Amino acid sequence: MASYKIKWYTNFYLVLAFYTNFVLTSGDCKDLYQQQLLRSTASAMVVESTNPSQVQLQVFLSTAQQLWSFQRGSRAGLFYILHESSGMVLDINICDSEGQSCTLKLTSLNPSNRQQQWFINKDGTIANSFNLMNLEVQGGIYAKGTPIVISNPNGLLQQQFTLQDRSQ
Repeated sequence: MASYKIKWYTNFYLVLAFYTNFVLTSGDCKDLYQQQLLRSTASAMVVESTNPSQVQLQVFLSTAQQLWSFQRGSRAGLFYILHESSGMVLDINICDSEGQSCTLKLTSLNPSNRQQQWFINKDGTIANSFNLMNLEVQGGIYAKGTPIVISNPNGLLQQQFTLQDRSQ
């Protein structure tokens, strides 16, 4: 199984390394533009969206709703996370009153909207460029249908994800 481990080097280039030590840099990032599964590191379940208002955890079913790609954002190191079956991008929906957690939605790409742009941290987390919150399996509950949200960085596995080629 060819999984990618997400790494961030001091030169701020996104690097994906196969566990077999094959390395790609963001100079081309061709693999990022291909359809990928976004997997929770802790559970190996995948992120999916079956409608624009819901982004959730699911067992791998090999469906189009589970495929994502990373498209270059407005600045170096930023990416849009494109949902392949809908053609929409991952965006912030609603944040709680304390600003500690936000739900996600899929919307049409808007290059001026920083809430749609993401970057990858050295610890395997994926953070929003607008509020620096990380993608997270809500509450660390690894069950079908658990929402994927963003929340403040906490160092827990529920915020770590890997990319996997869809053919694996």
